[in-house]
Amino acid sequence: MCAAIVAAAVVTLVTASGGATRRYARGARDTGTDYAATALNILPAGEYGGVPPVPEATQQAERYDALTPRFDDVTDADLERFFKSEALGTDGQGPLREEDGTPSGVRIVRDSYHVPHIYGTTRDDVTVGTGWVLAEDRGLLLEQARYNARVSAVDVPGLDGL
Repeated sequence: MCAAIVAAAVVTLVTASGGATRRYARGARDTGTDYAATALNILPAGEYGGVPPVPEATQQAERYDALTPRFDDVTDADLERFFKSEALGTDGQGPLREEDGTPSGVRIVRDSYHVPHIYGTTRDDVTVGTGWVLAEDRGLLLEQARYNARVSAVDVPGLDGL
């Protein structure tokens, strides 16, 4: 489940800076234009990372929890009310905060929900920025997984690394 969340977050986080053109394996070009008519999402608690969590760590989950009692009576207006925008870029998603101390070539801007928007001058810069954010926001989960992997690697009798 964690891998699915991380994969979804990475897909929604990666954008190119300054209208830079990105190339993909099939040779298609993308200028960073967002073609979605409507893009909404909610992330589970933990976007802020760290232990103990800050009070704002559950702010998105609380919005989702307010939606679930509606069951099969959810309207389009409810979606706009309870989910947040996932449009590419940060327009209308403020207040914004730019992170200090990021790797060279990487710019990370957090929106009002602390969601990182990663910009880079190259594809490699964006990849580094994505890893940076993953370690920053999900460091505890990464550490936990690392110790499970060690248990599996040394085949500790009586313990299952999974």
